[in-house]
Amino acid sequence: MRQREGKLTTVELAGLRQYLNQANNEKIKDDEFIIINYITSYPVIEPQETLSSWSILNKSFYNKAQKLAPGKMFYIYNQQQPNAIYSYKRKHIKWFSDKDNYVLKLLFPAEANYGNAAVIRQTVLL
Repeated sequence: MRQREGKLTTVELAGLRQYLNQANNEKIKDDEFIIINYITSYPVIEPQETLSSWSILNKSFYNKAQKLAPGKMFYIYNQQQPNAIYSYKRKHIKWFSDKDNYVLKLLFPAEANYGNAAVIRQTVLL
């Protein structure tokens, strides 16, 4: 598993918040974590009748993530793979397309197979 740490500039964070707020119609509070689950343009494409067993899709994953990093969780897919989303759909998840690859360019410059994830803390710990 690849891990990378970094910092968004104030401008980048503001732009990301605005993008996510508009795309999802949810206001992100200043003290909330932003958790992004991202399907790349190279996902595992399951047979049409099969749903993926990827752990981020389970309700229990959301609950565990909220205990570790309370905030908003976003599920985003690369616009180059609109049909791949079928095997990742769940009733409790609202997926949206990454218009113009905004999130991909900002957070995941080295695109990997399958998917990426990011946890963003907006406040500075003292």
